[in-house]
Amino acid sequence: MKNTMLAAGALSLALMAGCAGTKPADQTAALTDTSAQKTIHILAKDQNGNTVVDEDITTTAGNLTDALKSSEDLNATFENGEYGTMIMGLEGLATEDWNKGPWWTYESDNNTVCQKEGYCPAADDVIIADGDSFVFTFSSGS
Repeated sequence: MKNTMLAAGALSLALMAGCAGTKPADQTAALTDTSAQKTIHILAKDQNGNTVVDEDITTTAGNLTDALKSSEDLNATFENGEYGTMIMGLEGLATEDWNKGPWWTYESDNNTVCQKEGYCPAADDVIIADGDSFVFTFSSGS
C-alpha cells in the first residue's frame, strides 16, 4: 500500500512538473505565428493625463513586448527584469529610478489574457490579438 501511494505521489509530481512551464496551445501558436498581421490600439497618457500616444500598430508580433518593440513611432525603451521585460519608456517619458517611479502601467478592457487574469500581467505574457486595445499611464502611483 505504501509503495502504491508513493508511486501515485511521484506520478502526480511528474505530471505537475511537466505542465508547469507550458502555455496553452493557442497562446503558443499565437507567439510563433509570424504570418498573421494584427492591429492593436495604444493610448498612452502622461502624469497629468495628457495623451502622448494615440495610435494603431499593425504587427505580426505575438506578445505586447514584441508589438511595442516593432513600432519605431512609440520610441519605446525596455529593461529585462526578474519577472520579464519592463516597459521603461514611451514617447520620451521614461522611468529613471525603478524604485521611486514614475512607472508605466497598462490595462486592457478587451485583451483575452488581461481579462482572464483580472489584470494585465508582464508584457511578455500578454498575447495580443487583432483589435486589442491598451491604455498606458505614466504614474507615480500616489
